[in-house]
Amino acid sequence: MEAPKAAAAFAAEGEDGSGGKGSWYALGERVVLVPYLREHVPRYHEWMQDPALLEATASEPLSLAQEFDVHRSWTLDPLSCAPYPPYCF
Repeated sequence: MEAPKAAAAFAAEGEDGSGGKGSWYALGERVVLVPYLREHVPRYHEWMQDPALLEATASEPLSLAQEFDVHRSWTLDPLSCAPYPPYCF
């Protein structure tokens, strides 16, 4: 059995090439990993209503407004790279 191949490419977007949060993505053969953007919050919130997913991630249920607040704090904190490893560069 052949081992899975690593991500095919990493790239940075943005004219200044700063590579800040929100500008990185990883492209694989079957998946594209992107930063957790504001537009993703409603779908993430839907997923996090599943009791099994809450248990698996040791998370507490949050309101949609709370999810937006958490997203904002992760986005604005330059030292934050949790819970989304693509932010850790």
